[in-house]
Amino acid sequence: MKRTKFVFSSACYDGAVMMAFRFRVYPTAEQAARYGKWNDALRFLWNLAHEQRLMGLCTVRDRKRYYTAFDQQLELTDLRAELPWLNDVPRNVCSQLLVELDKAWQRSFKRLAAPPHFKKRGRDGVALCEPHPRAWTIVDGHVRFPKLGVLRTVMHRPIKGTPKTCSLVRDGDAWFVSIVSEMPEAVPPPGAATGPAVAVNRSEAVLIADSDGRSVDNPKHLSRSLARLERLKRSMTRKKKASKNREKANRRLARLHRKVRRQRDHQLHVQSSHYAKHHGVVVVYDVNAHGQKTVPEDSKDSSDRNVTSKARLNRAMLDAAWGRFATMLDYKLKWRGGVLLKLPAHDSLSQTCAGCEQVSVGRKAAQARFSCSSCGHEANADVNDARVLLSRGIHGAAACGGLSERKPVKQELRVARRGTQRRQGSSPRRQAPC
Repeated sequence: MKRTKFVFSSACYDGAVMMAFRFRVYPTAEQAARYGKWNDALRFLWNLAHEQRLMGLCTVRDRKRYYTAFDQQLELTDLRAELPWLNDVPRNVCSQLLVELDKAWQRSFKRLAAPPHFKKRGRDGVALCEPHPRAWTIVDGHVRFPKLGVLRTVMHRPIKGTPKTCSLVRDGDAWFVSIVSEMPEAVPPPGAATGPAVAVNRSEAVLIADSDGRSVDNPKHLSRSLARLERLKRSMTRKKKASKNREKANRRLARLHRKVRRQRDHQLHVQSSHYAKHHGVVVVYDVNAHGQKTVPEDSKDSSDRNVTSKARLNRAMLDAAWGRFATMLDYKLKWRGGVLLKLPAHDSLSQTCAGCEQVSVGRKAAQARFSCSSCGHEANADVNDARVLLSRGIHGAAACGGLSERKPVKQELRVARRGTQRRQGSSPRRQAPC
């Protein structure tokens, strides 16, 4: 039996590190049936609270009401009294769901994510999160969840720190419990890590190529399982809707998707841990994956071949998970006092020589070699891009005041009033370098 070994950071508050430990659980038939009822009740609560927020925003400007999680939690008591099947769900779990909905709305207001949507049965699952540390316990290596009892848990490693929250999640036909604990050690300040700086380049040919010459091949987990995924999809669509056979086919498809996702996460965890342990500064290319996935309008009208090639490129980008790799690097570097630098996208990066720093007309041959037409420098194309990325990242950080998370203070603008003249011999202030 394979054991799940995922450890990730959830957040950092006031110098404290929050880590989550995920374990596989095996509920009984009664516990699984009750979990399914709770999932339906929480999905109803999410949709009801979301609709209430939308109705508060759709009124006229003078009568608009911005509901918060606290406002909706006050109405939760009366709602649970009217609905017995909602009252069966623990109160803290219902309150935490409203908090998560409020966080989703706040992220959309800050333009960090899309607005939340209604949850659909069979498509969107809901996690059961118990935020109170005294409401759940660990008994003989097993988790005791409120109103569910003891869940048989496979704890393959001890839990470090002080446990805070416990979440129960269903992934296909498997159940997992995620325990978030607060670590006793504090987060070191940014720049405390003494490792050398490195730049990591991500491309379609290889998964990772850094400035030290290290290269990792792209395993392409999705491409290797694509034929089987399509076969299982066709098998599921042939089954009658709402039948037992269709449910079995859906479970087989979900298991294969989970396998591909776990393979990808394992590879990204190994590579991100390597760079976080051995390097203090990591420079990456800030890739706009959402923008690159968009197919231009002229390509849609010109030929279907462009759309097909673009779809293959999008699938390769999603299979490599460039954004998830940067997220893992970010929080793992923060654990050890490292810094992650993200440089904006620039078209001349792939045409710049790492030896003479000149834009070369001669690019690369078959994604393998880069040859400069100015100085004759030859190297691997992806390694050359990583070295150019490292040079730009270090120079940019030095010009902006060092490798710290504090942004440089901009120069205050002086108001030039009408009729005033500059004194003789005085010189204007110099502009800040960044």
